[in-house]
Amino acid sequence: DDGQIAFWALEAAARTTAAGLIQGNNGKLMPNASASRAQAAAMVNRLLDLTA
Repeated sequence: DDGQIAFWALEAAARTTAAGLIQGNNGKLMPNASASRAQAAAMVNRLLDLTA
């Protein structure tokens, strides 16, 4: 789904997936979908783990 990621967001998407902050769903980031509350909480939790 790389073709669905906006050009200006490609670097950020690559960095956040490489850092493990965003893991996607079955190998897809689904950039046009909304994140659930649970998905957003998981991303924040991973971010806090990186900064601790």
